[in-house]
Amino acid sequence: MAWWILIPCGFAFLIIVFASGVPMFVGFLLANIGGLLLLVGSKGFPLIVNSIFDTLTGTVLAAVPLFILMGEILFRSGSVNRLLDSVDTLIRGIHGRLYIVTLVLSVIFGALSGSTMGVSAMMARLLYPEMMRRGYDSRLTIGAILSGASLAPIIPPSIAIVITAMLTNVSVAKLLIAGILPGILLAAMFIAYIALRLVLTPSVAPRKGDELLNPISLRDVAKAIAGILPFSIIIFCVIGTILLGIATPTEAAAAGVFGATLLSVAQGTFKPSVLSESVASTLQVSRSP
Repeated sequence: MAWWILIPCGFAFLIIVFASGVPMFVGFLLANIGGLLLLVGSKGFPLIVNSIFDTLTGTVLAAVPLFILMGEILFRSGSVNRLLDSVDTLIRGIHGRLYIVTLVLSVIFGALSGSTMGVSAMMARLLYPEMMRRGYDSRLTIGAILSGASLAPIIPPSIAIVITAMLTNVSVAKLLIAGILPGILLAAMFIAYIALRLVLTPSVAPRKGDELLNPISLRDVAKAIAGILPFSIIIFCVIGTILLGIATPTEAAAAGVFGATLLSVAQGTFKPSVLSESVASTLQVSRSP
């Protein structure tokens, strides 16, 4: 069968399979096997076997559950709440500051977990109820949360980048590093848009309230910076070790899990239940179709 006929037939097959409720990996597996056999015949069987074996025995994809586990430990131990308070303190007094907090934390959480769903769920759970209580615009709030979460697949460590590099046989480390600048530029563009909206439509954020009171002191600044520094160490363990060539992405992910555990222990929030719940949630996310 000609390739130009096979490709649209393959897409149609995938749509039908996904619509029937079959897990995605099963649909892609059937489409790949069927397409390869139609193109090269029985000669495709060795290719299929070798491809499955290489995928199952590769260590690159081990970074994916490790990145997820790192984010779960930080969230369930309450460490992210301290990070939220620290960032919130540093920009106290800015009109509509919770929009900026949302985007800044999305970048940080994206660099800690690499999961779009994880970041969006985390931000929705932490900030959305509070922003609604203070009178922020619901549509702009949801937009800020989703746009911030969309940076997670770009900013390393990114689960999507790891999988893409594995499938395309490209260096995982180089692809992760390549996502740093685009992610930062997109975050800056989102913040600039929020600032413009606040100037043009001030009503999207409360003009008065507790966010404009209590000027920040030097003691508060020092305390907030001290609350952020531990997370910069974790980010260095993940991204810095890759940039310096000290560790592979899988090793860096393991270092991130170790750093997240140490941070929760140092903050006195680590419990055996935190680890068990984090592992259970990681397994649940990792096996999701």
